[in-house]
Amino acid sequence: MTPATLARKTVPVRPAWVVGLLLLGLALRLPGLALLGGGDVRVWKVWAYTGATQGLAQIYPISGRTRAPALTLHNLQLVGQGVLLAGENRYNRVSAPSDYPPAMLLFLAGLGAVYQRLFAPDFADRPAFNVLLKTPLLLADALATGLLFALVRRRAGPQRPALAWITALAYWCNPTVILAGSVLGYLDALFILPLLVALAALAGDRFVSGWAAWGLAWMLKLQGAFVGPALLILSLPRGLRRLAGYGMAALAVIALCWSPFVAVGSTLGVIAGLRVNTQEDYLSANQANLWWLWSYFWEWHAEGKGPGVRVAIVPSSLIRDRGVTDLDAWGIGLFLSFVAITGLIWAWGRHGGGRQFRSARTAPLGLTDVALVPLQLYAATMLLPSIHENHLVPALPLVLALAGLAAAGATPALTRRLVGLYAALTVIVGLNLLLFYGFGKGVPAPLPRMVGGFDTTVALAAANVLLFAVTVAVWSVGMVLRGVRVGNAATPREGLRVAHEH
Repeated sequence: MTPATLARKTVPVRPAWVVGLLLLGLALRLPGLALLGGGDVRVWKVWAYTGATQGLAQIYPISGRTRAPALTLHNLQLVGQGVLLAGENRYNRVSAPSDYPPAMLLFLAGLGAVYQRLFAPDFADRPAFNVLLKTPLLLADALATGLLFALVRRRAGPQRPALAWITALAYWCNPTVILAGSVLGYLDALFILPLLVALAALAGDRFVSGWAAWGLAWMLKLQGAFVGPALLILSLPRGLRRLAGYGMAALAVIALCWSPFVAVGSTLGVIAGLRVNTQEDYLSANQANLWWLWSYFWEWHAEGKGPGVRVAIVPSSLIRDRGVTDLDAWGIGLFLSFVAITGLIWAWGRHGGGRQFRSARTAPLGLTDVALVPLQLYAATMLLPSIHENHLVPALPLVLALAGLAAAGATPALTRRLVGLYAALTVIVGLNLLLFYGFGKGVPAPLPRMVGGFDTTVALAAANVLLFAVTVAVWSVGMVLRGVRVGNAATPREGLRVAHEH
C-alpha cells in the first residue's frame, strides 16, 4: 500500500504483524551488542573508565597539568592560541582526548561506574563492556520509535493507528539505524532523541520546548549546532523578546549540563576538549559528500594516481600548504551561504513575498517550514569539512517524522517525496557505513569497496550529492510556489490556510 493511499484511507492494524516486526527489530539488534563495533567504541571506553575511576575533574584533562587551570580570561586566550591543549586519558592501550560535550561525558562516566560495580571491579575489558555501552543505544532506538508513534498518532487520530505504527516500525526495523547503533556503536541514537523532541515541538508550535531540547542535543554532540541556524530562522519572526526567552530555555539546559564540571573546577578543560573537535584536519572523514568527490579528483589528477585510486582522507592543511586554497574556509562559507539562501527562500514563501508578513508571523508552522531543520542538517554533512560517516544518521528519523506527519495530514504528494527521501538516505547512509567499516572490527567486510578497479565510495558520494541537490531544489520550488499562492490569496486568513496546508 502506497503512502498516498495511507494518507487517505483507514487501514486496520494487524497485531500479529506489529508484534512480529517489533521482535524482528529486537532480534536484529541483539547479536551486534557484543561485537567490538567501530573504532570509536574504544574511545567511549576510555571516557567511561576515566569518569568512573578518576572522577569528573580528570575526564577533561589539560596536557601537562594534573588539574585544569582556573577559568580566567588569560587562560582562555591560551586555549584559543593552542598554548594550553587538551590532554589525553588512557584505557587498555588506547589514548584519547575528551572532545565530546559534557552531557555525553556524564552519561559515559555513569556507564563506567555501572560496569565497575556490576561486571568488572578491575575494569578489565570484556565483551560485557561492549554490551553495556551499546544497550543504551538499543533503548534509545526504542524510545525514538515510541516518540515517532506518539507524534504521528496524535496528528492522525485514533481512527488511523496504522499510520503511527508504520512510521514507528519504519525506524525500528531500519537496517541502517541498527548498523549504526547496536552493531558499530555510534552514539547518534542518544543524540537523536532530543532532536526528535525539538522537531515535534516545532511542529506543535511549542518553541520553548524545542529550544530546550536542542540545548540538550548540543550538549550530547556538537553536531547539534548544525540545526541551530534552522531553529533560529524559524523562531526569528516571533520577535526578539520571544527569541530571547527561547534562548534562555536552551541556555538553562546547557548550564545544567556544564554545572558538574564547573563544580569540580574543570571548566577550562571542557573548553579545551571541545576545541579539539573543531580542529580536525580532514576534508571528509569518510563521509560520502562533496569533499569526498573533491578528494577523489585531487588524488586522481594532482597526485597522479589515476581514476582507479582508492580514495583516502585528504588533510585540508595539505591543500592549503601547497598554496591551492583554504578549503576549510570554502566549506564553512558554502554552508553559511546555504543557510542564508534557504532562510531567505523560507521567509519569502512563508510570508508571501512580504505581502502577508504580519498575519504570518505567529501562524503555526507547516511541514515545509519544519523541513528546514533536516534540510540544513543534510547541508552541513554535505558542505562542511571534517564530516564523519555517521553524521548524516540523525537526519533519518527527522525525515521519517515529517513523512508520518504528512501522511497523517492527508498530503499524498508531500508524503511520497518524504518517503522517497527517507528510503534513499537509508540506502546511502547504510552503504557509506558498510563500505568503510562493515560490521566493525573483527568481522569480515560484507561488501567489497573496490569493484572492477574503481572505488565504489566515489559513486556513492556522487549519488549523495545528486540526492542533496534534488532535495534542495524540490523544497525551494515548493516554498517559492507557496509564497506565490500566499501572496495572491484574497485575504490574510486564506493565505495562512494555504501556507499551513502545504
